[in-house]
Amino acid sequence: MPLVNNNSNSNNNNNNKQIYIYGTEFRVAYNYAKENKCTIVLGDRDSRVTWKRVANYLDLGTIFNVSMQTIKSYFQLYNKSAKEIREIYYKEASKTINEPWDSVEWRNSLPLPAKKGLIDERDQYMASCIRDAPGKKIVAVVGKGHVKGISRHINSDMEGFYVRRDLEDHMEPNFIAKYSYPIILTSLFLTPATLGTFAISKLKKKPLSKPQFFLGVVGLASLELISTNYLVNNFLKKLDTLKDI
Repeated sequence: MPLVNNNSNSNNNNNNKQIYIYGTEFRVAYNYAKENKCTIVLGDRDSRVTWKRVANYLDLGTIFNVSMQTIKSYFQLYNKSAKEIREIYYKEASKTINEPWDSVEWRNSLPLPAKKGLIDERDQYMASCIRDAPGKKIVAVVGKGHVKGISRHINSDMEGFYVRRDLEDHMEPNFIAKYSYPIILTSLFLTPATLGTFAISKLKKKPLSKPQFFLGVVGLASLELISTNYLVNNFLKKLDTLKDI
């Protein structure tokens, strides 16, 4: 039962650079199997189940760190040209290909929710699907980050059905999973607006009344929303031009 990891590169004709396109290896394997009339087993867990379970493993610290990294990355890319963004993508894609995915250090560098829900559980799930796949000769095309974990679970004595049943078990979202992002996003808009209105109130000789203070917060928060929408739309338009470069 060989485990084959096929990482294919897609050639970009515009600038003759080799760039890794995520998921290409699975598309190539699928098309090859169809052409050769092989039995195809899609042996990964439903992504909706995976993300629900990951969300339930999240803690506030991880959510805050991911949010800050996302905002930081956005502002780092916003003032760059589409060509520069494309070059950054090439660099990161090259780094992705050469990453030591099977190392303990790499796995331990991941946030715990990602490691548990996206890597460890799916290693077990895919290993059970490979074990139960029909046929004497099986070729499994998997992501680099899963090879070591699948190899560890492939000879497990546990019945595959029960493994998959437990890993597909629906988890009701906890409070953090359901409300953390709305709370954080609301805070990001309301905190500056509240502080700004408070500063204006202090600078005025006559303090703002409660209705005035409320209107001030709403007004500043609305300006933030309009500005954010403008910045995001501009950035998305810039990303749309990448395909023409």
